[in-house]
Amino acid sequence: MNYRKATLADLDTFFDFFAKSLKKYFLRQEGSTDDYTSLALDYMCDEDFNKSYFKKGIRSRNKIIYLAIDDNNICGYLIVEKLDGGVSFGEWLAVDNNYQKRGTAISLLKMWENEVLKWGGHMVYVYTEKRNLEFYKNRGFTLMGLVPKSWYGADHYLFYKTLQEPKEENYLREYLKKRKHRTCNI
Repeated sequence: MNYRKATLADLDTFFDFFAKSLKKYFLRQEGSTDDYTSLALDYMCDEDFNKSYFKKGIRSRNKIIYLAIDDNNICGYLIVEKLDGGVSFGEWLAVDNNYQKRGTAISLLKMWENEVLKWGGHMVYVYTEKRNLEFYKNRGFTLMGLVPKSWYGADHYLFYKTLQEPKEENYLREYLKKRKHRTCNI
């Protein structure tokens, strides 16, 4: 298994896997408030999380897509936003059924957490569905609570994980460098 960040060259293959994974893993069952309706998933792929959304995110370097690849095939991904005030948000995590319970999702999360620490961040957070509560608890995440019938009418559970104590010299590292340079030139 190979783990790496997606590039623009991966966009078409990634997006195909992403769109299929939404329908496969996030389609609401009759009478449930977990997950999304088929129409909402179509809307997400066509409007909210379309190929242009990911292209813009990769280009701006504000969106990171971690890929799990086996035999040149994408078998999992984790989509995250870069730091904002020391915190990074995980948008989507999905792993192909054939690679579940083999450490793929754990490896993607670890990759993200390690990078957040390199960026100077101190916390990560995610929203997830009811079926994933134990998975995140077992990975050291703390459940903050339920947001009922939120995005597209689905129930979401908010988790966070503190990676280190928040320190301005860490999460404002780049700003402090610019500020010092600017001050020296005045």
